[in-house]
Amino acid sequence: MATNRNRILHLRLQTKCHHTILFAIKLLHAYCFKHHVKAFLLVITFVSLPWIGSIIRKEYMQAYNNNHQGDDDLVAFINASSIEHRRLMLEQKKAEAVKNFENVLLEPPRAASGKSKTYSKKTRYLPDLMEDSLQDYPRLVFIDVNGDANWFIKNYPTRNRKFEIYQVETTLPEPTANDPFNQEDMFVETEMADWLRENVKKGEYVVMKAEADVVEELVNNKVIDLVDELFMECKYQCMKCVTCKRPYWKCLALYGQLKDLGVPVHQWWG
Repeated sequence: MATNRNRILHLRLQTKCHHTILFAIKLLHAYCFKHHVKAFLLVITFVSLPWIGSIIRKEYMQAYNNNHQGDDDLVAFINASSIEHRRLMLEQKKAEAVKNFENVLLEPPRAASGKSKTYSKKTRYLPDLMEDSLQDYPRLVFIDVNGDANWFIKNYPTRNRKFEIYQVETTLPEPTANDPFNQEDMFVETEMADWLRENVKKGEYVVMKAEADVVEELVNNKVIDLVDELFMECKYQCMKCVTCKRPYWKCLALYGQLKDLGVPVHQWWG
């Protein structure tokens, strides 16, 4: 009967605690009379091995998961760093390109002399100076405020890439008797700075042509940095512009302010 009990005991132990416990029992029989304490410690050690192993496995899996999470974080960090590095490199390259822009005219050109057209032909565009293919930008945008975008289509080095063109009006057009629609219903009133902030993002390539008043609004609202290349038209006091109150030296001052802010800006004569 004792033998059967031992067999039953051995079978149960095999199913529950693994072969290591069988080895521990043998050690107990061999050393229990001479080395009671040592045998007891050996049994405790071997019995606890499966439990210790489960803890080690849990710790290993947790460390493994943490390492993989760390890898994902590292990849995200490297990608973000790469984008930031590229942005800084572009900013540095842009700053160098701006130094090679056409010189500012200290006196306004006379349209009758043809100097304004000559000046326009000498315009050094940013993509040419940077040798930029324009293929690495998520969006290419041109914004014309109160003007005509045809000059942009004809002259700007688009690299045969498609620009989204926006023609923005800061004043409502005068209604006409032949117009069956109400012009006011076709326009949404908003500040130019708010419109720019909502429609373009940093990292997109944005070209803008705008008047000095609009440019000042963008500077004051700190959104001018969204514009990569600016063509500024500054209407100054002259005999042909009765309503213009800005002296030409203020046009030059605004131009200088934009240069100090790092904005690639051209004088625009239309």
